[in-house]
Amino acid sequence: IAPKGLECVQPMMCGSCSNENAFKAICIWYANKNRSGKSFNEEELTSSMYNKAPGCPTVSLMSFEGGFHGRTFGALACTHSKPIHKLDIPSFDWPIAPFPRYKYPLEENQRENQKDDERCLARVSI
Repeated sequence: IAPKGLECVQPMMCGSCSNENAFKAICIWYANKNRSGKSFNEEELTSSMYNKAPGCPTVSLMSFEGGFHGRTFGALACTHSKPIHKLDIPSFDWPIAPFPRYKYPLEENQRENQKDDERCLARVSI
């Protein structure tokens, strides 16, 4: 069923699950990149069982104001659409940015859109 060029597909049950899996995949990719292909060491294995670094590194995902990514734990950390979705739920302290509002056609508004990108990135809450 996989599209040409993909060697494997991992189906998910819902959008929230898909986002959770994508979050995990990018964290694993990033850690492997930083590890330069080396295997896990004993400290990483042991510390991960206590949710501590280096096994559970301090990394973050940036999300956008107004976005909805789901109601599972990690996806909810990136959701910023309605307070009732998040109320009473502990969360990750990840950066949030306003979403740029591009003017179209893009080719004719490159300067304005670049300024809006800069405005949004300058407001990232870390």
